Amino acid sequence: FEQLVDSEFPDLDRAYMCMNIATVLDQQGKREQALEAFARAVDIERRTDSYYVASCRAAYLSRLGFYDESSGFYDDLLRHEALKPEDRDVFQQNIRALSKLRDNR
Repeated sequence: FEQLVDSEFPDLDRAYMCMNIATVLDQQGKREQALEAFARAVDIERRTDSYYVASCRAAYLSRLGFYDESSGFYDDLLRHEALKPEDRDVFQQNIRALSKLRDNR
């Protein structure tokens, strides 16, 4: 894992590798390690114009029931320099949905 992440591949490829590793770790029931891999993936992705990995992490946190954290990450994405208008709408809808889920607890 570390060798791939620290390799000379482009940043976006490395971010996707970390995200895929996070998915495998989650499927193995290793949730904490999956969260760490997602965090590392997002850190690497920040060096690019992409925000796909960050949006996947926000969605993953939502599925885990971490609505506040997920909403915060979606809110951060709303300030991304390369954000597309259609993604802005989706992220805003997600924040509203998370707010409703949080209120219904």
